[in-house]
Amino acid sequence: MREQWKTIFRRLKEYKREHGHCNVPSHRGDGRDNAPSHDKLGRWVEKQRTKFRTGRLSPTRIELLRSLSFEFKRQQHSKPRNPVSTELRDTKFNTMLRRIVEYVEEQGHGWTPQRYEGGRELAFWAKNRRSERKRGMLSNDRIEDLTKAGFIWEAKKGRTPKPTKCPDKSAVDMRTPPAASLSTPFGDAR
Repeated sequence: MREQWKTIFRRLKEYKREHGHCNVPSHRGDGRDNAPSHDKLGRWVEKQRTKFRTGRLSPTRIELLRSLSFEFKRQQHSKPRNPVSTELRDTKFNTMLRRIVEYVEEQGHGWTPQRYEGGRELAFWAKNRRSERKRGMLSNDRIEDLTKAGFIWEAKKGRTPKPTKCPDKSAVDMRTPPAASLSTPFGDAR
């Protein structure tokens, strides 16, 4: 690891000790009178977030930043989440989770290739969940649900996944939004 990165990381540690967070302003001061300038540190923090978002931040650096409870994705506004869109996302997730379980039962493994003939939508959705997990944007609950369903997060290069034991459907915790009605945990979403 480069010494310059380590030096600025130590400055961020000091900042966290003083302020209780790692959200360093990236402009002169933070809008308060007589606020000290942390321009360089603030720009460095934003650069780490950008590198993380684009997948260019090493796992070692991610781990070091996480040790400070570093927020890789900051909410830019204080608006509450839209309950309707949240419910739709939850319903979509549960529908696709059911499709993953069906895929594992049919194929004997949970790796959906990008060119899966049985459903490009499923393959694209699976690719996006892998990407979200890699960037730290997928909730632990959803990671757990997919893992229990037999979803494979990373495939070995040049190897086709071998058939595995199909998951126990009862082990998959289907989180269903209250407003959605499902006939069974693995039935069709209505």
